[in-house]
Amino acid sequence: MPYAPDLANAGPLREVGFLWSGHSYTRGKVENSVLERLVAIAEKPLGRYLGFHACNMSFCFAILRVLGGLTFRYRGRTLVLGNSDIFIPDDEAVYWAPNLILHYIRHHRYQPPECFCAAVLRCPPPDSPEYRERITRIAPELRGAFEDSECH
Repeated sequence: MPYAPDLANAGPLREVGFLWSGHSYTRGKVENSVLERLVAIAEKPLGRYLGFHACNMSFCFAILRVLGGLTFRYRGRTLVLGNSDIFIPDDEAVYWAPNLILHYIRHHRYQPPECFCAAVLRCPPPDSPEYRERITRIAPELRGAFEDSECH
């Protein structure tokens, strides 16, 4: 997973939360409602990697080498992180984040851009036709991702 500054891409697909050791990022509090919605979206990813990515922040990297993976526990649910991406459609853009964003928010105090958080709260359920329609209308290049996912 390469580093990408938040919202650097001016096109319809905009990266958020692709953090990397040695690069600065905004820190702060994320509302519980945003985190709750992100968890729900991450539980039903559009697609999965064929590999695994891990947090490379110094403390986490050392622990992950010993433990061999990263999970996220939230209100009785457990998600494996580092194996999928989250897509959040908005009016003019689709925000693209690694599911590691959940770890970054909780353990590294990462604060995603406000436009991303607002879109998360307005995002339709990820297993709904509206979710797929909004994403493919804005970013048609993602249409193939639905064919490989459990969401169709």
